[in-house]
Amino acid sequence: MKIIKSLTAYTTVFILVVIVLFAVLMIGLIIYRKKSKGLIVEEEAPEDRRYGDVDSMVDVEDIADDMIIEKGRKRFVAVLRCTGGDFLRLDPSEQERVQYQYINFWLAQTERICYRQYGEDIDLSGTLEMYEKSREEVETQLFNFVEDRKALKKKFDECGDGPDRVDMAASLRWIDRQIKAFKWRLLHLEDEIDYIERVSGPAAGRQRMIQTYVVSWSPDTGLAGPQLTDEENYEKAVIELDKICRDKARLLSDAGAVAQRCRTEELVDMCRCFYKPLSGNRFGVETLAETSFFDDIVTAESVESRNRRANEKAAMAYMAESAG
Repeated sequence: MKIIKSLTAYTTVFILVVIVLFAVLMIGLIIYRKKSKGLIVEEEAPEDRRYGDVDSMVDVEDIADDMIIEKGRKRFVAVLRCTGGDFLRLDPSEQERVQYQYINFWLAQTERICYRQYGEDIDLSGTLEMYEKSREEVETQLFNFVEDRKALKKKFDECGDGPDRVDMAASLRWIDRQIKAFKWRLLHLEDEIDYIERVSGPAAGRQRMIQTYVVSWSPDTGLAGPQLTDEENYEKAVIELDKICRDKARLLSDAGAVAQRCRTEELVDMCRCFYKPLSGNRFGVETLAETSFFDDIVTAESVESRNRRANEKAAMAYMAESAG
């Protein structure tokens, strides 16, 4: 009987201990969930977030010699801009050859390579400028013909039945044909300009797909590698990236694609559009190059005009004094 009572007591104590531990565990789990929810809410609150400096997240130190140079000059990056052909119009045998060549392109890679595809706003600003210049020329010529017709028509009305009346009438008919032709050209140019303005720029909402391959080269920093200076690493990077880009372009050419290495200006524009997509697509590098955006000191015409007025005033005072 004593053994049965002891087992019963031990069993009861064990069950009570299990219940207490389970209750403590449940309470701890509830508290943990409440704290976790509080942390999530606090993390998602914009006013409580800590934003880092963008310069600390950008590894670009410089862009020169058709390369993107990362901070520390331990990695140099080049970009190949690629355009493909019309694959669907090829013969089946040619399509098969292109596929195998493109597979060989990837199998030939021994170093890391990145394929980047992004959209770029259609920029026809150069074409638009050309059309606007042509419109100004046509408007000038049309204005001259209209004025010539007015003068000739006045002489025609005043000459009466003189011998020059027939020649003037022929000249008026010729000028009328020229005015009609220039009006048609002006209407055509205005239609073209209106179409370009609708399809070009960020407001048009149209983009073309850009395909690029990003390759890099880093100097050997191991103990067995040569210990080169930063200037020597830079010079070697120029040579090595040129070899890499030429090899990649040749392999892509075998696959029916045309690859060209991006120049320094293109890399600057590419990085600027990536970090500042709104203003980068709105203002191109060519537009910024014509402004004072990169100037440390910007002068205004007001300084020159003020100096000119001061010199004129001093000259007038000197002349008045000399005359007196």
